[in-house]
Amino acid sequence: GGGGGPNSFRAEAACGLLDRLADSAQPVEEVDVGDPARFGEALELSVTNYATTIDDLREVLPSDFDEDLDRLEAAATQYRFEDALTARVALDEYAQANCVEPTVPATESSE
Repeated sequence: GGGGGPNSFRAEAACGLLDRLADSAQPVEEVDVGDPARFGEALELSVTNYATTIDDLREVLPSDFDEDLDRLEAAATQYRFEDALTARVALDEYAQANCVEPTVPATESSE
């Protein structure tokens, strides 16, 4: 049986990674903010997972996204989360256009 070809595989892989990117904050959501040390560790883990997922996205997204991914990674690793939301716009648009079950755009998840 044939699949949808290499472009559909890349889109499927990208969609899975975009879902993983959205889930990167889970360690922070599960920790008690009253414990600053554990919260800091969870935040660091989340940012590391986010950056790793961005690197994986570089392998499956068209090169048109390279600058967006660079801005997103820089913002996230510098804990500039508002800038990261802005840098994610193109990725959210890609997800809306290409993913069967689009990820929730970062700008809507906080509403």
